[in-house]
Amino acid sequence: MNIKYKYKKAGNFYRPIIDITLKQDKIEFGYFALVDSGADFCIFHTDIASLLEIDINKLKKDAFSGIGKGKKLTSYLGALEIGVKNYFYNTPVFFSNEISTNSYGVLGQVGFFDRFKVNFNYKNKTIFVKH
Repeated sequence: MNIKYKYKKAGNFYRPIIDITLKQDKIEFGYFALVDSGADFCIFHTDIASLLEIDINKLKKDAFSGIGKGKKLTSYLGALEIGVKNYFYNTPVFFSNEISTNSYGVLGQVGFFDRFKVNFNYKNKTIFVKH
């Protein structure tokens, strides 16, 4: 499977944002996520957990940093299925209500780059994702 995506314009910038499917049990929906080689894990707002009927109070509380200036953000470690086109896989993800509600999900090293070969071509505004 080799998929070509076009960068999406977000504000004044083009970013490597792709469409994915998020799935938990029988609930699934399409979502946009930023392919971020600098992120250690996949990160989504806690609203996503709610939409998937995941109770964050039953998840392990954790913290991560890197998004804010030295600030540790509260997060909850869970798992869900991510679909890239027709390929679905279960992966650990972090949910946090301390990230912007109007931002994209983040696809990071664990949960995305460990499953796909990713080639960024900013000049042509394309991303190639190969499984």
